[in-house]
Amino acid sequence: MKKERKKAIKKFVNAETRMWMFTTLAEDTGNDSFEARLHFDSYSDLMYTVSDLLKISMHAMYHDGDTNSGEIAEPGYHVISVLRIASQLLPLNESEVLDNCHRLYLKLEELKNSKS
Repeated sequence: MKKERKKAIKKFVNAETRMWMFTTLAEDTGNDSFEARLHFDSYSDLMYTVSDLLKISMHAMYHDGDTNSGEIAEPGYHVISVLRIASQLLPLNESEVLDNCHRLYLKLEELKNSKS
């Protein structure tokens, strides 16, 4: 039983390593932390995106989300910018690991129950 469990776990780990599933976070060497990368077309794109983050945050803090305060021109545009960042940070590739973990769990449970 232990041998079969180790074999199933080893197979899972090797498969995950080959598939490069963990792509959103990269290990930050020298630190006990990780980093996520965002992609921008230019420095201007970066600056406007940061500006959008600040503006939409101010808008949300001071006004009802559906009401335009008049201080922020086209708040919907700034929301789109923030959503673009969120979509870049969403770890969709990593979600496949959960499916693989679940399959491994079911396999290990099956092995455990077959030995009982």
